Amino acid sequence: MQWGQRTIQQTGPVVLPLRQAINIRNLGSKALTVALSTTGITSSPPPAADQGMTVSQAFYSLSGKPLQPDSLPQNTVFVVVLKGSISDNLPHRALLNMGLPPGWELAGDPSAGKVHGLPWLKNLSTPEATAATDDRYEAAFKMSPKDSQAFDGDGIPDFKTAILLRAVTPGHYLLPGVTLSDMFHPSIFARSAGRKVSVTAPPAS
Repeated sequence: MQWGQRTIQQTGPVVLPLRQAINIRNLGSKALTVALSTTGITSSPPPAADQGMTVSQAFYSLSGKPLQPDSLPQNTVFVVVLKGSISDNLPHRALLNMGLPPGWELAGDPSAGKVHGLPWLKNLSTPEATAATDDRYEAAFKMSPKDSQAFDGDGIPDFKTAILLRAVTPGHYLLPGVTLSDMFHPSIFARSAGRKVSVTAPPAS
């Protein structure tokens, strides 16, 4: 194989960095398989999109008033309500994923039904499973059309769940969009738009 001006005679895979446009020439008699992969951080978040599913997020104060997360004082505890639904009339094992900016942390995962101390937060769905780390919250749902017998009739066409978050570290961050996707068919998905958020120093006492 000729990599630009360099000739490579080697059996097995060859991994090379690609920093600019380059010509590759097959000097052998057998087919040369080439795979290209890229890594990096996008300069802007991907736009909202939906393909067979829908997803949304809304922010509220602990008293239930709508909240704009663009600029929150340090130590503010708030609620994010996450909703999702299917729009392709098919059953799905769906995974909800909400990434967190570095300045936020999880402060609680309200249970389904009535939530103690948050009477306005009603009718929450029960995920099949949940997982939380420093940088994300995930929940799995069995989703299927209404009156469908998929999952032994245990699927739901839409859900509403919520998490408590706390603004902890002052700074400017990027909040990724929430995603909802079929665990086994990732082409069926929905994604909300990302946005810029800030955590400000607490008010002087």
